[in-house]
Amino acid sequence: MTPHRLPVLVLFVLVAGGVSASPLFNQQDVLEMELEGPFTTLVANIPDREQHDMTLRLDGFELPVRVRVRGKSRTRECEFPPLRLHFDKNDVKGTVFEGQHKLKLATHCRDRASAEINLLDELAAYRAFEAVSGAAFRTRLVRIRYIDAAHKSKRAVTVRYAFLIESIGELAGRINGTALEVDGVRRSEINEAQAALVYMFQYMIGNTDWSLVRNEEDEECCHNLDLVEVDGSTYLIPYDFDLAGVVNAPYARPDPSLGLRSVRQRRYRGYCLPEPAHRRAIRHFVDRRRTILASAGSVPAADSDVARIVNYLDDFFDDTGKPDRLLARFGRYCL
Repeated sequence: MTPHRLPVLVLFVLVAGGVSASPLFNQQDVLEMELEGPFTTLVANIPDREQHDMTLRLDGFELPVRVRVRGKSRTRECEFPPLRLHFDKNDVKGTVFEGQHKLKLATHCRDRASAEINLLDELAAYRAFEAVSGAAFRTRLVRIRYIDAAHKSKRAVTVRYAFLIESIGELAGRINGTALEVDGVRRSEINEAQAALVYMFQYMIGNTDWSLVRNEEDEECCHNLDLVEVDGSTYLIPYDFDLAGVVNAPYARPDPSLGLRSVRQRRYRGYCLPEPAHRRAIRHFVDRRRTILASAGSVPAADSDVARIVNYLDDFFDDTGKPDRLLARFGRYCL
């Protein structure tokens, strides 16, 4: 059977997902940990992307880890950039990191309270997509005590929230797929039912910082989308939501070519799809409205910040009450 003939089954599989044997993402309590290393050196040499030997401590364990800067736009905007952690699998046996090798760490970007709120806003977006689909990156919120070992006389200490992001390899394994690294993807190869969910989600969170083609900074297709092949069709896995309207980071600006006044203004950026595919996706979201809003609102932010997140997403659900108008909007801007 071809993928477009299986919308109900596809949606069931995507929502149910699989359960990984790795313990890190099977729980949602906040991990308390300590990371010690030469952070002054790391931040001062962001373009070099060098790995630095550091020590991670949690639950009585002391683990060696290699850390480097990652990301593109955030390395230009952030005083404290996002990081990649590189473990030796033998070093993490018997710990919550067992089975992990390379992990992305989303960090607080700037040393101010509002930046940490933006981090939690982005985490809310990840959690919202987990409520939409099992083919989503799982996350784990952590509270990190950063110790800058570059200060020999008096070690500088900073305590901030961050969150770990599941690797694409682990995600692909959960959904019985294979991660792809390709220059491009044909429209005919994309699973229509799954793509409809991704396009709808990006619209819901007000995210236009993604593309189904590679941009000049990307090594492969696609921009802020990973690709996974499942049963002969390609699934789109979205990530990096810091420029989305639901986050509204101070450095976020819409692409001038879109003619948007602000990142809070929504714009459909997906391919044109048959109307039934969009209507099934709308129903999928409406059926999960409470779960999506509850997942997004589960971040440990102040009540006013949680309300801001939920209200922004709820505006989208108001629009789903007039599906013809919403689909007309999609049709006007689809690719």
